[in-house]
Amino acid sequence: MEKIEDVIQLVNEVRHRLGWDIIDTNETMMSYLSDEVEELKIEIQHNNPKGISDELMDVMFVCFAMLHDNQIDLKTALKEKLDRVVEKYESR
Repeated sequence: MEKIEDVIQLVNEVRHRLGWDIIDTNETMMSYLSDEVEELKIEIQHNNPKGISDELMDVMFVCFAMLHDNQIDLKTALKEKLDRVVEKYESR
């Protein structure tokens, strides 16, 4: 498995090649994300493993792009979030 930073760089190389890095904003990316989640729901309803995989990759593509554009370090942000989740739910 590649490092997550390598995966995010791969996503952004594609975005740059297609010119999407220039036109994407948080607002447009949220629209794409919403569309991709809806498409994922449909593939799940149809129990289509290939479709689920494709749509999950679309969702992740958008999320990785947003992480990059918002200068969020995935490892740090995820660790902080997981710490809060454990704190919230472990005591229940």
